[in-house]
Amino acid sequence: MQRERRLVPWARAAVWVSPMVQVLALVVFALMVHVMVQDFGHVVLRVLHHRPGPHGTYGLPDLSGSASRMFFYAGLASDLLGLVMLAVLVVLIMWSHAAAEHARNLGYPARLSPVWAVAGWLVPVVSIWFPYWVIRDCLPPGEGARHPVLGWWILYVLGGVGAGMVGAIAGLMWPLGMVLVMVALPPAVIEGVLGARVVAGVAECHEVATAAITGGGRP
Repeated sequence: MQRERRLVPWARAAVWVSPMVQVLALVVFALMVHVMVQDFGHVVLRVLHHRPGPHGTYGLPDLSGSASRMFFYAGLASDLLGLVMLAVLVVLIMWSHAAAEHARNLGYPARLSPVWAVAGWLVPVVSIWFPYWVIRDCLPPGEGARHPVLGWWILYVLGGVGAGMVGAIAGLMWPLGMVLVMVALPPAVIEGVLGARVVAGVAECHEVATAAITGGGRP
């Protein structure tokens, strides 16, 4: 219980950081696509007007000036956001494993063993639904705190998959595509709210169940 309790504040932060980083990643990716599309547009114009580049070819020119700097900083931001998302994943793995072990000790039925609280996030394909099963089964059947788990997980998965697609569309439709970024904000906020409810619900349920077993003490 102590391990799970220590990880709860980190998990609460992680479920909020994840959707916000996804929105930022969407913006960064849109910016990178926008710069690449502009660069490709210059090549098309050269071909149409039969004006080869400085080396006598119609190939993609080297980015220079503000476009080059923009692409560099966007790439750097993308790398940093990737590191943040990696940290979020590590926190969620550690928290879900601690919660799954505690749920097993409390006798809650579960489809998967606690080892899948780690492997389930990492194994391709099954990572789409195994973490959902693990976190849902950290709560007993019929527990009201189970309700937000599915909604949070759907938004979590869609946020990760959809960020690249929406970012590409936004970059192609720049600056009108930035409207898509604004549309992505409400689901990101909802994801954060539901995720915080999930973490709090699991923690509260485990605290109450443990207190009932130990006579009110803090194990």
